[in-house]
Amino acid sequence: RGIIHRDIKPSNILLAEDGTVKIADFGLTLVKTSALTQDSRELGTPAYMSPEQVNGRVLDSKSDLFSLGVLSYEILAGRKPFEGSNAVSIAHAIAHAKPVCISAANPELPQALDRVLERMLSKEPSDRFGSGGAFLEALLPILLEQAADASLTLPTAHRRRPRVVWGIAGIGLLA
Repeated sequence: RGIIHRDIKPSNILLAEDGTVKIADFGLTLVKTSALTQDSRELGTPAYMSPEQVNGRVLDSKSDLFSLGVLSYEILAGRKPFEGSNAVSIAHAIAHAKPVCISAANPELPQALDRVLERMLSKEPSDRFGSGGAFLEALLPILLEQAADASLTLPTAHRRRPRVVWGIAGIGLLA
């Protein structure tokens, strides 16, 4: 719709009582067709910024997809893909470091998620999914397979697996 949020992060994602996911806080939003929006490419929350955002390049919707990838990684792995002791080191990691594969960060996750998250966290916007819908299409088969696996009787060590399924489902809803 020509809107670039520029600050996708956990505190800006709301879950309504009916299960609908809402994005909040449009204070940094860039509207492509508006001359009224301030050009503040560097603004945002450092841990969720895209490489093009930390480098001060022009942003498009792929920047928000990167932020959704960071959020997804955090939900599934329990930690952010790019870490540092301050905003500068986090920005450097976002621009230059490759995150640990999601299945290595959380061994309960299938390796099929590695390709999906690697694509969402690509340094080049053109290598990311074209839309949240395309991200969801890539997630859906993995989600369905995980849901089927979770319906089996799991040994005690794997009883947390339904949380993984719900995490993936939540990311799918957000996408």
